[in-house]
Amino acid sequence: MKMNRIEKKFVNSRRRAQRNLRLVDQLLGMIDVTRVTKILEIGCGAGAVAAHLASRYPMKVIGTDLDPEMVGMARRYQRESKNLNFAEADATRLPFVDSEFDMVVSLKVIHHVGDWRGALREVCRVLRPNGFFIFNDIAGSELMTRILRGIVKNYGVYTANEITDFLERNNLGIVYKERLKGMGLRHCNIVFQKGHHPWFRNSPRGAVKQNRVP
Repeated sequence: MKMNRIEKKFVNSRRRAQRNLRLVDQLLGMIDVTRVTKILEIGCGAGAVAAHLASRYPMKVIGTDLDPEMVGMARRYQRESKNLNFAEADATRLPFVDSEFDMVVSLKVIHHVGDWRGALREVCRVLRPNGFFIFNDIAGSELMTRILRGIVKNYGVYTANEITDFLERNNLGIVYKERLKGMGLRHCNIVFQKGHHPWFRNSPRGAVKQNRVP
């Protein structure tokens, strides 16, 4: 769902961008980024996070957003980096082939997608085996979710367990999870890995920094 003017002003504020940059660095610190060569950010907005990733890490970064205005704003960063591109795309119908990315990043985006399962299904599709999904968003309590589903029609409404259960059924396991305190709605920071299972953590194929995983 495209955002209104007030939402755009909020999500593109400098303070929010700075918080997102700190957060993405924190979550990338949970994994071995030396194995990551190509990243997709869905819902990139004005492009600050994608540009940060392209400048800080030796990776090819693609940012997508449903709103052409946001993509136009983001493309100003392309002049500064050869490994950065932006494209207009629907998160539920990504224009990429299967297993194209080592990592997908989604910061406070999925709750803007009414068909949130469709968006997560696309994440699973475009991730390579052992690839990572960086998820940061709000999730409701059981009670709050039941209430909101009777009111909200164009936003994604879900509990944290619904997110993790859906992804685990699609072969993405949790390697790091942080649920921040809150009443009704809580922020969740979760790192998933495709093909990761609890018994898999000590496998030499895993790219997780084990000392960071609870």
